[in-house]
Amino acid sequence: MKMFLLMVPFSTPSEPTPHGLDGFGPRPAKTMAQCLNRRSALEKYIDGHKAADTKFKAFCVEFEASGYAEAMDSFLREIGDPL
Repeated sequence: MKMFLLMVPFSTPSEPTPHGLDGFGPRPAKTMAQCLNRRSALEKYIDGHKAADTKFKAFCVEFEASGYAEAMDSFLREIGDPL
């Protein structure tokens, strides 16, 4: 199963090493195109609200998650598929 995540690390004067901020954790997307659209919207949002000395980099990551779909299917069967 392919997975796409929107990531956004920040660098601030008080913590220059790349780090996360509350509310800006990894966000899953169904396709790379969806992730890239979200990235563009997020960049505009952050640019309009961040402090001048805060830096960030929004990017999309694609990876293959072997076993994820099977594990989730199994788990849903165990708990009676509440979805």
